Amino acid sequence: MIPLSSKSLNTALFGIGLAVIVGCADAESDLRLHPVEHYRIQYEQTGMMTGTVERGCRNWCAEQVEITDTTMSMMGITQKTRTRAVTVRDKIYNINLENGKATVTTNPMYDMIVQQIENSGNDPKQVGEAWLNAMGFSSTGNERTIAGETCIDYSGMGGVATSCMTEDGLMLRTEAMGMVQTATAVDRSGGGSSADYEIPADAQSIQIPGTN
Repeated sequence: MIPLSSKSLNTALFGIGLAVIVGCADAESDLRLHPVEHYRIQYEQTGMMTGTVERGCRNWCAEQVEITDTTMSMMGITQKTRTRAVTVRDKIYNINLENGKATVTTNPMYDMIVQQIENSGNDPKQVGEAWLNAMGFSSTGNERTIAGETCIDYSGMGGVATSCMTEDGLMLRTEAMGMVQTATAVDRSGGGSSADYEIPADAQSIQIPGTN
């Protein structure tokens, strides 16, 4: 058995930066959880986890989708992950694309995130910078050009992780735990197909350990 699942490693690696805080929103409110109204980013995954990841955001990230098709190799064992995750308001829906099974969880950070953005005067960029600082990430000043966009490297987790962020909060590259995710295409004209944001009606409710 692999000590850490590809899901937990994926969360640790790609939860860095503004992607952490824009994963939930009230689609019916005027609250903006991201400076960019909508986008679609394709990533290449390299390192001990290989494959592709695609993320979409619409309505100022009131709704988000992440489609993962990766294979993790560790100690001679491989584990494939094919999922579609949709986040709307305080709910996170995860659909296994191999067997069609779906689960739904409540994001325990939802209320705190909304409160912080409201306290900032509905400025998601200000909140994003505060979260980067709180997580121990600081700018290295190193500038990169990735997929036609300019981003600045932030270093954190004791220097073992880096995340390259655009000025308006798009994550273009993240490296940590022997894995690298790099954007290959950035589209700011829309959030992608509406079908990707569809919520399964038969999702099984599960509770995140340590939450009520």
